[in-house]
Amino acid sequence: MVLSFQGTNIVLDSGRQQVALRELQGGKDTLTVYDLQTGEKLLWPWTEAWLSIVGWTKDSKVKLLVSQERREDIGETLVFALLDPSNGAVTTLKDELDLPDYNFERNNPRAGYVSMNGTGDLAVYTAWGTLGIDTVLRDMSTGNDLWRHEAQKAGTTFGGPATWLSDGSKVAFVLASEPGKNSQIVSLTSDGKNLSELTSRPLADYEDYIVESLLWSPNGTYLFFGLFQDAIGGPGFVLNTMTSEIREVCDPDATLARATWVSGQELLMYVVRRQDGAMELRLLDVNAWQADVLDTISFDSPVELVGWTPVELP
Repeated sequence: MVLSFQGTNIVLDSGRQQVALRELQGGKDTLTVYDLQTGEKLLWPWTEAWLSIVGWTKDSKVKLLVSQERREDIGETLVFALLDPSNGAVTTLKDELDLPDYNFERNNPRAGYVSMNGTGDLAVYTAWGTLGIDTVLRDMSTGNDLWRHEAQKAGTTFGGPATWLSDGSKVAFVLASEPGKNSQIVSLTSDGKNLSELTSRPLADYEDYIVESLLWSPNGTYLFFGLFQDAIGGPGFVLNTMTSEIREVCDPDATLARATWVSGQELLMYVVRRQDGAMELRLLDVNAWQADVLDTISFDSPVELVGWTPVELP
């Protein structure tokens, strides 16, 4: 079943039972919380201070971004509003990330990265080094650097993005040898003691592409990565981290739009855009390497969310 929402900025909760989205209701911006199991909708007026929906908290509150301040050599300060859908109560959360030598380009925020683990006590980020831009794994609770990749010595810099395994035991990210070129996808254990090269060059024919997304499979055997081509989409691949085999998930007549792993299974659900403009929702059994088309989607706007609910919808 495909659900269509006339809105943008859509976020699925970790239990995959509720969707929060911003949409127009009666000509006014509204924060809508939709229960996928019961079909119930809760509507709350959208506040001007809210910039976007960023996720859900563990206690089922909608997390909205209010402000983000980046300061070079210092780090980031993030302010969030937490809305409780059960009663509409809103509280404020302020996160201050102390990141020594933090680096980013003001004209291109994607050129500098911070990626936190699920508990918020570990961060992988870009930092000014002695002779270049280094990559650092930092223990936020103690203020100690557990690992540092010195750009000048290694000849590579942090190309981002980064993705943490669900249990927080390791993180995968990209190291770029030159601006705009991706040379390696690597993984690093959370203690900073074990760096593994997952690819030496993701794909020789795509070395000028930027890795736009990285997603671990639930058990960590596979790593999905998507490459940025243009606003329409780009190619997507699955890397077997045990064998280093890389296989493309799209056929020559389609480009990838969105992808997500089905919780607890080695199944990749993804949306592709065909050359005729139609979009297909596909489900790939990675172990058997068998893809099925679940539905054809005729949307004028890009698909912003792909998710799998734990219940059978009516």
